[in-house]
Amino acid sequence: MLNARMSDWRFDKVAIPAATFATLEAVDGLMTVWAMKHGFVEINFLTAPIAGSWMFPVMKIALALIGIGVLIPLAKRFPRMVNIGFNSTSAFLIVILASNIFEILK
Repeated sequence: MLNARMSDWRFDKVAIPAATFATLEAVDGLMTVWAMKHGFVEINFLTAPIAGSWMFPVMKIALALIGIGVLIPLAKRFPRMVNIGFNSTSAFLIVILASNIFEILK
């Protein structure tokens, strides 16, 4: 149960987009590892050296959780901006994941 202070700034309005963002990052990391093991190439030069290893999804999830840890406190002051950020990033990840799935199914 949320305490009164958290419910004042609508924690649930930020927690759901944050959880969606973290889940999409995890799926993206696992899908990238799977694709690398099946002959696909990671085009992001920053992540390419570790993209085929177990470290890649761990790194994606850790960075997502760090971002969430920074944005949740900001949501108390700027809830709409943080919510827009989570939603737009999640929409971008959905487009990327859909593109990757269509590429795999070709």
